[in-house]
This record gives sequence, structure tokens and C-alpha cells, in this order.
Amino acid sequence: MDLSSALSIYDLNRAEFSREDLDRGFKRLVKKYHPDRNQTFSEWCHIRMTEINEAYELLMSFLEKRPVAKEPPPERERRKETVYPGAQEQTHLKRAAALFFEGVHIYYDYELTKRSLRQEGVWRYHYRKALKFMEKSLEELQKHGLSKGGTGERLFSFAVLFLEDIQSFESRIPLGARGNNTHLAYRDATEKMDRSFSDYFSSRERDREKYLTPLYKASHLLILLIENYPQTEWYNLALKKLNLLDSFLDLQDLLRSGAIAF
Repeated sequence: MDLSSALSIYDLNRAEFSREDLDRGFKRLVKKYHPDRNQTFSEWCHIRMTEINEAYELLMSFLEKRPVAKEPPPERERRKETVYPGAQEQTHLKRAAALFFEGVHIYYDYELTKRSLRQEGVWRYHYRKALKFMEKSLEELQKHGLSKGGTGERLFSFAVLFLEDIQSFESRIPLGARGNNTHLAYRDATEKMDRSFSDYFSSRERDREKYLTPLYKASHLLILLIENYPQTEWYNLALKKLNLLDSFLDLQDLLRSGAIAF
């Protein structure tokens, strides 16, 4: 699909459309063509929605690359950066951290924990964009080396576990185990964890600490599952979540010290 076709689908002017115009157009087209609203012609609507989603991604990409005129900063605001030993490494680390947390913000801002949204236009585009930022961050960290136990390695560890968690398939709970007390405890722990992550990454810096308490509670519940149900599906599921949670709590020391920021 070329840019002219995409603009035609959304009825937009190349030089003037904004992000708001694009999102408004997407909502209008979904209401008109979504297969759930046109079950008699669902196959045709599915093809149409594929074109709408493809056009959305193309137009968003064009919008982000469209140059925006910027005024040069006043002379007094320009500063010559001081070069010191390790400055280049810190620059790479800050860039990698910024990329990763930008992806995390997109993931939570667009409520992409809801897997059903990830294949729909706006959300599909932003889910793929979030993954792209996070994967690029991992490449940056690996490219410049990871000192054992250092800031880069600890951020890398959390990033790998976080990406694995959000891309994993829904946990397969055996039918016979669903709804029992153990399943409810596991679900309670993981829901607390996911909700607290979302609140933490969406809040202002001064408010973040209050979202750590539910994470400590979730950690306690997961530890109980691991201790009481060894060599079961609960052990493996809870262990993966606990590893992610431990890595995140380890990251707090870096955030509090200012070694990384978002």
C-alpha cells in the first residue's frame, strides 16, 4: 500500500492531518467496517479491516517522520558537554534505558495488557512500536557490553524477563485445577503484580513508591505457591513471575540512586 492509498482510505490531506485526525478516522472506520458489526459480510469486512490497519501504520509512520520546524535554543542555553572517563558508556546506558522505558510507557498507556486489543489498528500499531523500542534497547545494551553486576546488566535482565512475560501465551491451567484455592491465589498474585506495574509506570515519580506495597504482597503469595507446590505447574508459573518481580525490585535501587531514570 502506498501513501496516497492510505490517505484516501482515511480521507485525509497529506500536508495537514494530525494524530487526532488519524485516530478519529480509525474509530469512524471501525464502527463502519468491523466484522462484529457486519456479520453477514464478515469475510469482506475482515479484508477491509486489514487494509484499514495497514493504512493506519503507514500514516502513523509518515506522521512521525514528517519534519517539524524547531527554533534553535537561545545562546545562553547552549552548553558544551564535559567529557570525562566513562561518559560515553553512561550516554549509551541512558539511551538504552530511555528506549526501554518509552516502550514500557506505550505498553501501559494503551492498555496493551489486554491481549484482545493487540491486533486492532491503533493498539496493534502501538504494541508493535512498544516491542520495537524494547528490543532496540536490548540491542544497545548488548552492543556496548554488560559489566557483571553493573547497571546495564541489571536493566538488561529485567528487560529480557519483561519482554518474555508480555509476549508469552496465556498460562495454561489444567481444567481440573481451575477455580480451586491455589488457582485463585496464583491469579490474585499475578493480577496484583500486573496492576501495580501499570500504576507504577504510569504515575509521577513522587507517587511511585506507594505502588510497591502491592508488589511485595504479590511476591509473598508467589513464594508461598513455590514452597507449597514443588514439581507442579504452579511452581513453574509462579517462579517465572517471581523472577520478573525480583528483577524489578532490584531495579528500584538503580532508580532511587538516579543511575537510570524514566
